[in-house]
Amino acid sequence: MAKFKPENNSFRTKEAMRLLLNLLSNIREHVDDDDLFAAPATLLDNDAIKRWYDAKIPEKTRREIDKAENGRDTVSFRDCTSELLRCLWCEKAVRPALLDLLRSVKVPSRKGADPCGKRFAEFCDLMRFDETEREILLACYLVWADLLDWPTRESHGSASPQRVEAIAMFVDRSVPEVRAALGPKAPLRRFGCIDDDFDFVCDVAQFLDGLSKEPIASRFYRRDAEKPLPWEWFGRLAEKHGALLERMLAAGKGPANVLLYGVPGTGKTSFARALAARTGRTCWFVAQNPDSERRVRASATRFGALRACDGRVDPDRSLIVVDEADDLLSDGDKGTLNAALDSLQTPVVWICNASPRRMDESNLRRFDYSIRFDALTDAQRAGIWRNQIGSAGLADVLPSDAAEAWAARWPTSAGGIASVLRNVSRLRPAAKDAPALVESLMAPHCELMGIREEDGRLRPAKDYSLEGLSLASSVPLPRIVEAARTFRAELEAPEAERGADRSRFNLLLSGPPGTGKTEFVKHLGAELGAKVVVKQGSDLISCFVGATEQNIAAAFREAENENAILFLDEVDGLLRARGLSQHSWEVTQVNELLQQMENFRGILVCATNHSDNLDPATVRRFTFKVSFDYLGDEGKALFFERFFGVPLAARDRAELSGIPDLAPGDFRTVRQSMRYLGGARDAAALLRALREESDAKRDRGASRDRRIGF
Repeated sequence: MAKFKPENNSFRTKEAMRLLLNLLSNIREHVDDDDLFAAPATLLDNDAIKRWYDAKIPEKTRREIDKAENGRDTVSFRDCTSELLRCLWCEKAVRPALLDLLRSVKVPSRKGADPCGKRFAEFCDLMRFDETEREILLACYLVWADLLDWPTRESHGSASPQRVEAIAMFVDRSVPEVRAALGPKAPLRRFGCIDDDFDFVCDVAQFLDGLSKEPIASRFYRRDAEKPLPWEWFGRLAEKHGALLERMLAAGKGPANVLLYGVPGTGKTSFARALAARTGRTCWFVAQNPDSERRVRASATRFGALRACDGRVDPDRSLIVVDEADDLLSDGDKGTLNAALDSLQTPVVWICNASPRRMDESNLRRFDYSIRFDALTDAQRAGIWRNQIGSAGLADVLPSDAAEAWAARWPTSAGGIASVLRNVSRLRPAAKDAPALVESLMAPHCELMGIREEDGRLRPAKDYSLEGLSLASSVPLPRIVEAARTFRAELEAPEAERGADRSRFNLLLSGPPGTGKTEFVKHLGAELGAKVVVKQGSDLISCFVGATEQNIAAAFREAENENAILFLDEVDGLLRARGLSQHSWEVTQVNELLQQMENFRGILVCATNHSDNLDPATVRRFTFKVSFDYLGDEGKALFFERFFGVPLAARDRAELSGIPDLAPGDFRTVRQSMRYLGGARDAAALLRALREESDAKRDRGASRDRRIGF
């Protein structure tokens, strides 16, 4: 009897010996690789093999082996054990006896439970592999663990026919059966357990080898332990979609796939968690496998994890959440996704930030329901602040009214709020220092994320007044403010009480810079108690095809969700006359903006310094059109006294009247410069500064008319 070596892994060695014997019983060709015999090399030593050789192999055969040449390796008992076994196998006369030797070797049992064997069985049960799939996975795993190897070098490292044949011999199955189990849509490859070269994917090896104490299921899915937000927190989303979603999940006949998509950080994951609580279901999250080496492999592994979770949880009492599913939905294998959407028994919420335009139509139509998440409103963000303040245990050190103020000031995501408050909690400030610490932490976060802080710039100046402005409009500005107030009241009225026309309030402000257009928008927002959402061309125009149209639509949705005034500044860059367009995207962005203007349930204000460049079709879509011009004599005198508080003598009034092209913005500029310079401010100095502003303005205008010559 052969002598055992002390070191061995019971499960792996025993299974490697079994599969090796399968191979050796089926193979008829030459064997080139010593590593094929790695498992018996851990159990036998050369002295034991020499004793067996002398006792079992006839002397005549031994002499013939010793004399053999023809390029064959010499059987040497001084070689390493695996090489010695390979050389013996290459001698056809020795093979039957060697097979008997290997069959007689007994692998000693390991004391206590064998974690590798137990976990391998648990993993295969988790993935619902059949017997053939288990055997193939086991063979590939043992090759990866260096206890087996492919019998020929030609099949190494590629999904060649030789490798398929080698696997078939290891698992003692027919080649067609193994080829089918190794197909790209078969579970082993589809779920990322074996790669395209039929090599074992080592993502779960630490669990199979017993290096982790966590249950193997936690590698693929976990039960959610986080407290959900109140359902009412989601406001319009809950009201609009909640009842139908509850009915769909309660029906319980076949799969229910719900897609949540849209702007990152807008509460999609929290909504899924709250939906589970609302419907009395346990929420399960499919793991994201961040340590996977390749995105395609990570996607395949996640599909396997989803399948495993679906097979283990109660479909009538569970809700599975696939968070950060962009790769699976946009770049993953189309067939795998379709198969998952059609075959799952448990309701699944899929969450992604990508636009549906990136997804295949055949995938999209398989979703039973979808919800688009737009940018958070101030009210939603305030709810997040309150919830996170409570979760972080900071209610006793932060002001009770801080949530609303900070929500309006910093248009950040739920993740940004949570990160800042987590660090505030870690630093444990005193109550008097806590608000300042929040500001100190939020400032770099906003700078990093490119978030524009709302610091009061959209509030009108303290000395703003509609008096004195130079306007070309049949309707005075105070009447327009009242009309806007009436429009907002009409939107809140029942449908039957509204007029015959679709409710629409679009206002066009045109005129030279500094004439009061932006200040009027601020004044309008203050008068109506409405937030003003400001978008410029740079915020909306994108270099990517279709992205500008998406940005335009998103801007209108943001304003409508906030019940805010949408202010498009310098709109001529977006509404350029289509007859002057040189590119197709210039036409499509105008079409998108016109469509949004037609359907917007809110107040839209557009401002331009170049109204002549606007597309003619836009003019009729503006309910009111107001042209701002440079100040007249009365307006100049009014703004002079309002901004400077210095009386004007008759001579000064005459001089002011002679200064052309003055706008309210010029008076503000002069006031600021005088304040910074200090010293006395008499009428003569102020008039001189105003004339310099006028001259500079006219010089700039003249320079634009010059032609370059040579």
